[in-house]
Amino acid sequence: MTKRAPLHPEEEKRQALLDSYEILDTQRDEKFDRLTRLASTLIGTPMASITFIDRDRQWLKSAVGIDTEETARADGFCAYTVLNDELMVVEDAAADKRFYDNPFVTGEPHVRFYAGAPLTSRDGLAVGSLCVIDSKPRVLAPEQRRLLKDLAAMAVDEMELHKSIKQLHKRQVELQRTQDGLRAANKRLEELASTDALTGIANRRTLDACMVRELRRAARKRSAVSLLLIDADHFKMFNDLYGHQAGDACLRMMGEVLRAALHRPGDLAARYGGEEFAVFLPDTGALGAMQVAEAIRAEIEARRIEHSGNEDGVVSVSIGVATLVPDIGGEPRELVQEADSALYRAKEQGRNRVCAAEQTAQAARGSVFATVTRH
Repeated sequence: MTKRAPLHPEEEKRQALLDSYEILDTQRDEKFDRLTRLASTLIGTPMASITFIDRDRQWLKSAVGIDTEETARADGFCAYTVLNDELMVVEDAAADKRFYDNPFVTGEPHVRFYAGAPLTSRDGLAVGSLCVIDSKPRVLAPEQRRLLKDLAAMAVDEMELHKSIKQLHKRQVELQRTQDGLRAANKRLEELASTDALTGIANRRTLDACMVRELRRAARKRSAVSLLLIDADHFKMFNDLYGHQAGDACLRMMGEVLRAALHRPGDLAARYGGEEFAVFLPDTGALGAMQVAEAIRAEIEARRIEHSGNEDGVVSVSIGVATLVPDIGGEPRELVQEADSALYRAKEQGRNRVCAAEQTAQAARGSVFATVTRH
């Protein structure tokens, strides 16, 4: 009975090396097919293959005259080839005690001649073979032996190239993941730097930068811009009576209302400081700004804050509105001063109301800018 080839003395290491090439069960490759065609033609055999010895099978990366893609390792000639670094030649398998009753000798494809050059890696271990096969006995000439070894060396070069490409691709994927992670982290840092942690809307720094940018653009376009300053009425008393958690809930609610009130990409809601908020409205005249301010005031008044001790849970706000128009122009600080003065008047007049700066009120009452409304 045919004797199965023993395992390689360093079988685990050899198998790990084969696995590292990531070549098993890959698609046919013309670079390897070219080598098997050359081997078959130059040696003059009807069959040739590049075969890798896996744990329990022989897997054929390329083959000429052989239809199968894999066979049992126990029946393989190549399992003997990987045991050493030398070319293995079987001139007549029917007369060889290792193979005389092998199913590939007694049956299809009726192997009689086999010559296999080991595919020895740079680590000095053979993971497979480049072999030529014939159905009749023959002798391999010295120059044919050299040729088969050269073709096997070329196959190893292709294996190493395949491995390098795989490793390069993995490094590229890892690099891309790292870059994506860095971009996400940078984006998050930018968000943290530009966002108020409690309310989730923009912070004062972001508002200031936005106003500088948008006022320059408004001057070029000759368009109106508006600013709302919003203050929670009697917030210190509210906070003292019901605690910081209730106060934080109130501020978060105000942030939610401001976010929901703004629908255009250029609009910006920000926490200005403490219980004071701001809404900046590019391309918005006095009338449009007053409309937005009143909608915000009414929505906050309609909300309820859950906390112990406050029976009705109602919070109100005072809002000051200022508009800069192209004929007048101005700087961010002037816009803030005008809105702050209007906010002060809203508080003086009883709170829970919207007041406009003087020139903004005039515009809202009838100037051309009263027609610049929201869209």
